[in-house]
Amino acid sequence: MSLTRRILLPILILAALVMSGMVAIVVWDTEQRAVQDETRELSLIGQAFNTELLTLNSFALGLATEVAHNGQVQFAMATQNRALLQKTVMPGYKALKVRLEIPQYQFHLPPAISFLRVHKPDQFGDDLSSFRQMVVKANQQHISLNGLEVGRAGVGARGIAPIAFQGAHVGTVEFGFDLGPAFLHALKQRYQVDWQVVLAKRAAEVATFNQKTLRVGNVVLQSTTLAQPLITQQSDFKMRDQGYYSLVSQSGRDYRVLTLPLRSYSGEVIGWVEIFKDRSAVVAARNMRLFEAVGLIVVVLTLTALMVSYLVMSALRPLRPLTDAAKEIARGEFGRDLSVYTQHHDEIGALAQAMQSMARQLSQLIHNLEGLVSTRTQELQAANNKITELNAVLTEDNQRMQAEIAITHKIQKMILPSVSECNAVAPLDIAGFMEPADEVGGDYYDVLQHGEQIYLAIGDVTGHGLGSSLVMLMTQSAVRTLVALDETDPNRVMNTLNRALYDNIKRIRCEKNLTLVFLHYCANATGGGGQLHITGQHESILIVRRNGELEEIDTWELGFPLGLVEDISEYISAMSLPLAVGDTVLLYTDGITEAANEVQMLYGIQRLKTVLIAHHKESADAIVQAIVADVKQHIATQEVYDDLTLVVFKQR
Repeated sequence: MSLTRRILLPILILAALVMSGMVAIVVWDTEQRAVQDETRELSLIGQAFNTELLTLNSFALGLATEVAHNGQVQFAMATQNRALLQKTVMPGYKALKVRLEIPQYQFHLPPAISFLRVHKPDQFGDDLSSFRQMVVKANQQHISLNGLEVGRAGVGARGIAPIAFQGAHVGTVEFGFDLGPAFLHALKQRYQVDWQVVLAKRAAEVATFNQKTLRVGNVVLQSTTLAQPLITQQSDFKMRDQGYYSLVSQSGRDYRVLTLPLRSYSGEVIGWVEIFKDRSAVVAARNMRLFEAVGLIVVVLTLTALMVSYLVMSALRPLRPLTDAAKEIARGEFGRDLSVYTQHHDEIGALAQAMQSMARQLSQLIHNLEGLVSTRTQELQAANNKITELNAVLTEDNQRMQAEIAITHKIQKMILPSVSECNAVAPLDIAGFMEPADEVGGDYYDVLQHGEQIYLAIGDVTGHGLGSSLVMLMTQSAVRTLVALDETDPNRVMNTLNRALYDNIKRIRCEKNLTLVFLHYCANATGGGGQLHITGQHESILIVRRNGELEEIDTWELGFPLGLVEDISEYISAMSLPLAVGDTVLLYTDGITEAANEVQMLYGIQRLKTVLIAHHKESADAIVQAIVADVKQHIATQEVYDDLTLVVFKQR
């Protein structure tokens, strides 16, 4: 892509984004203003509708009250003379009907028996008490009532007045104005919006005004001014007691709708009136604005593209000779004269000066390149010879170190107690295992028999490798020396070991230390078991009694790491416990319990206990083999990072 297009394209994209954003803001603002205006208009119409309902209720009650005070009406109701009552009220009803639409004019006997329907004289005698609670209440309490109530003809504005004759209550008279098509069309003419009355489930059960009326779910349509009835969000009605706004579409036409609850005289929501505001003009205005804005974007982008193209091409015209000069420099030709362009006092001039200077410097560098290459070649050859000499020295040192490690590994294996040494300990069945993580390890265990005395020890030097192995060898030598001197006092044994190791570790500066537990076994004089005396800090000792009961001995309080401080006498203590025939003792290092598998899950002491208990009745060697096999099965192909050491002995 050319530089002109690279500059022009982002500018056009940015301009398009800015213009689109402005258009979106204008369209959004127009829509919001329209919504506010529609909401305000619908709110005012809703208030006017509520006022008209109040007026209609009051007017119905006024008519009923005036009729109730008529003496002939009172006498006819008291004597239940339907013919006299009809003759009395019919002239007035016909006169009112000329001026007003009065759908309902009715007299009732207590509690709510239809005595005369003036608007339908042939229909009377039916009991309305199951759904005309206003009539029941007016007859029971002898009071006047007005408000909305659902009847056979649906919901209507009703006024009911009690009728009394000579102080005795004889019935009620009612005037009703239904919220039907005539009422709604009058409202449409007055407010230029469409109307719809929807009743709740109870109206659907009571009203019989039109069996073909639209019924959807729990609502029923009473009347509408829409050419095609539309029940909006019927699932959201559910006896809402607050008005709300919504947006609906029908036959490609959008409406803003205000839904208001219709409340009965008792305050119960019995239906809703929906006011539909046609949004065709708003949508047309919005679309026109959008069309004008898109046209403006096209014009602005075209002018911007022309203007930016001219400016960019004018600014980039001097770059073409500089580009050609750069290509010549790339081919090794440094003779082009750029002095004409270096006189420009702008970025073009600075670029020309830089290219002229670069051409001169490259010419000089290429001229001296062969000498520099020869010099660098000689230096590299000398460095290579030096590396070869150092590599030979390192190879020799490595071979010597490997030989020393092999010797150390062999010595470490040699000083471990042999199978014959373990078998020579008559009272105990002993077996051990050690596998270092490197060629040489830092774990230590020993079995010693000096006269009638039997000693066992296990330790773990921090880290592993040659340094840890050296500390292990020191420990083995020191322990055997103390045993040979018949030293059995635990405090003196551990403190002497610590002093010797501390001094040697300090001398060789290896900064190692170790945990060590020292066990002294004494067979009972009467036979059949013995006593085990324990001192030193190390991993816990596991004992499985002959009956399978497991004991865990915590050695934390029995000592202190050796070689860490000069004097540990105040930390040393000892404990003793009996061993009976068939009891099994397990000593181990943390390489066993902390052995990890491919997902870094540790082997753990619980699994070790489980295997020990499962095999405690077997020989010491069989127990060792079972534990080692289970640990290696857990490790699988994972690299081992610590020495694996364990000792098992059983009381024979």
